[in-house]
Amino acid sequence: MEKQQLVKELRLRNKELETVNRELDTRVQKATEELHNLNHRMLTEMASLREVDDLKSAFLNSVSHDLKNPLTTIKGYLSYILEEENPEKLGADVKNGLLMVNKAAKHMEYLVAQILEAAKLTSGTVHLRFESFSVPELVEECADSTRIQTDSAGIALTAQSEPSLTLAADRGRMLQILGNLLGNACKFTPHGGKISLSARKSEGGVLFHVADTGPGIAGEHLPRIFERFYQVETSLSKTSKGLGLGLRIAKDLVELHGGKIWVESKVGEGSSFFVEVPLVPPAAEKKLPA
Repeated sequence: MEKQQLVKELRLRNKELETVNRELDTRVQKATEELHNLNHRMLTEMASLREVDDLKSAFLNSVSHDLKNPLTTIKGYLSYILEEENPEKLGADVKNGLLMVNKAAKHMEYLVAQILEAAKLTSGTVHLRFESFSVPELVEECADSTRIQTDSAGIALTAQSEPSLTLAADRGRMLQILGNLLGNACKFTPHGGKISLSARKSEGGVLFHVADTGPGIAGEHLPRIFERFYQVETSLSKTSKGLGLGLRIAKDLVELHGGKIWVESKVGEGSSFFVEVPLVPPAAEKKLPA
């Protein structure tokens, strides 16, 4: 009787196990189907995002080229009129108007160039050409090219670098990076303010530092300061409106060099941008990763 009772209990347990196994199989199959569907949706959405990103880059590239051609024509005719042999033929009002148009055309040309550069960086078609050069000479050249802007705005610009410091990088792109940072500092520094550019050797390579005495950046803006088209609105920035691409382009170019860029700022205390580039280049020629 005990044996029969044990056999009955064993059969009952076996049936319970079979039921549990079937339920587990059903759940596993259902979970597998859900994972498969989620994976399919994720791949589809990623493909859609890549397509949208490609379309955005193509659109920016196309628009930039379409704007560049008429701008060249406008600037050509303006230069011809303003530089003709008898400029006195033009009245004072007409000449001032043409000068304002010329200034606006140059600003638009700058914006178009920014869009083209952003599109190239997004598509990964930018290549670096590394060479060894003097960092003090680079710093001085960058400062000299910015002094026209700072002098006209009544801003004091100083530049210094450790002597005999050399760097292996794309010299033209490094000028562009520092130029974008200095241009951003000029945009937010008031009349009578100060901007400084310095370079020194660091543990990670060469550390460049651009500091200004502008209004500073609030904490909530700092995490997004290097995003495309993101701009911090101030009374100073409204007088020189841009696209919010300069800092992003600088970030992409720094990362192409295997370096890093960051900002430190507090409201009312100005801003400091740091760029650290390794002494040894990551590759002889490199593309921006997608």
